[in-house]
Amino acid sequence: MLEKLSSLDAKMSGLETPTKQMCDLASILNTVSKDVELLHKEIKRLREENCFLKEKNRSLEEQISSLDSNFNDLEQYGRRQNLEIHGIHMNDDESIAEVESKVLTVLKKIDENISHQDIDVVHRLGKSKKTKPPTSLSDLSLEKPETIFIKKGRN
Repeated sequence: MLEKLSSLDAKMSGLETPTKQMCDLASILNTVSKDVELLHKEIKRLREENCFLKEKNRSLEEQISSLDSNFNDLEQYGRRQNLEIHGIHMNDDESIAEVESKVLTVLKKIDENISHQDIDVVHRLGKSKKTKPPTSLSDLSLEKPETIFIKKGRN
């Protein structure tokens, strides 16, 4: 009987190791399960943040498009009184005053009531080419620069 008890005791001590291993595995499984749950929550949060950022990006792109359109409109509005004149000859080292005088001479041929006070800014556009001079740009103080041409056409 002692022999049987000793054999049974040996078998029981052999069972303690697998039981301990199973407890260790259960603890590891519990930890992994918690980690997976945390990862799922993080993925959900990141998806929500991604949706929010996509919507914000779309809204900002619409705003940029609108601002770009408004900017183009303002640029066009700013050029409403510009008048390009082609064919005014250019001298070497000509001053802005000389360009303005040449522009005024051309404009007086169309409407003799135009004076230096009607011209805000005059400058050349581009560089001179051998075949033709650069364009002169005048910013007129008139309400509408095209009125001088309409008046001339009616005369």
